[in-house]
Amino acid sequence: MNLEALQKGLSKVAWAYIFLLLDIDFSIGRCTLDFLPNWAGYLILLSSIPLLELELWDLPLLRPFCRVLAVAEGIEWTAALLTGQSFLRQFLPVSAVWVCLAMYVTFQLLTDLACLSEREGIPAQGLLICRNLDVILEAVMFFPFPWEDWIAAAVVLAITGTIVCLIITVRLFTLRRRLGERSAQAEHP
Repeated sequence: MNLEALQKGLSKVAWAYIFLLLDIDFSIGRCTLDFLPNWAGYLILLSSIPLLELELWDLPLLRPFCRVLAVAEGIEWTAALLTGQSFLRQFLPVSAVWVCLAMYVTFQLLTDLACLSEREGIPAQGLLICRNLDVILEAVMFFPFPWEDWIAAAVVLAITGTIVCLIITVRLFTLRRRLGERSAQAEHP
C-alpha cells in the first residue's frame, strides 16, 4: 500500500466533496454562477481515482460516470455563464438521470471509503450514516415540490445538507491524517 498516494487521493476526494456539496453562488448581472463549480469537483474526484484504485478496487468503475457528470456540469455552468439559464436540467429525463448518476457516484465512493476506514481501524458508521443522509437529501430535493411555498423546510434541508457535507469532509481528512500517523509510525518504530 502506498500511503502517500492514498493520503493525496483522500485529500482530493475531500476537496471534491467541498466543490460538489457546497453551493456558493454569486451573481453577475442576470447570471448566477456557482463559485465552487460541480464540474471542478468531478474533475478533482476523477484525478483521485488513480491514487486510490490500488486500495479501492471498485473505484475505477466510477471513472466514466465522473467524466459524464463533469461534462454535463461544465455544459450547465457554461450555459449559466452565457445565457443566465439552465440548459440540460430543464429536461426532466436528463435531470433525473443526472441526479441518479450523482447519487450513485456519491454512494459508491463513500461505501468504498468506509470500507477503507474500517480496514484501518477507524469506525466508519458516521461516514455511512452521512452517505445515506446525503442520498436521501438529494432524492428529496429532486422531487418537483413547491419549495418556495415551504421555505422553512427548504432551509432545514439546506442546513442539514451543509452539515452532512462538512461531516463527510472532516471524516475524509481525519482518515487521511490517521493514515499519515500510521505512515510516520512505520518509518519511526
